[in-house]
Amino acid sequence: MISNNVLQQLTTIASQANVDNWDGDGAKAIDVSLIPRIYAVLKKEPFNRLPTPEIAAESDGEINVEWNGVSRRSFSFSVNASGRIAYAMYSPEGIKFCGTGKLSDDLASFEKFIEMASS
Repeated sequence: MISNNVLQQLTTIASQANVDNWDGDGAKAIDVSLIPRIYAVLKKEPFNRLPTPEIAAESDGEINVEWNGVSRRSFSFSVNASGRIAYAMYSPEGIKFCGTGKLSDDLASFEKFIEMASS
């Protein structure tokens, strides 16, 4: 089941980053219509079974969802207003796996990356 923390993080982002220059350093406003779309994705398999991610607004107007493990591995994806996803996995050895997709794609393949990053 999805953590209340996810909804809380998304609500905070919606209220704090919905105008240009929200960070005082020229950041673009996020598209608040992304909030329910990202929440809907995170409520589905496999995300609803995985550790709670860290969610943040980015200065380019995208929303970033990230899982960090104790082994310094990480997996993240960022979503822009058009629903494009850019994703990346990093390992302490310097291995990087990345790509792009759409929010409407089947994201079940992310499960193995999130589990590896969270371990």
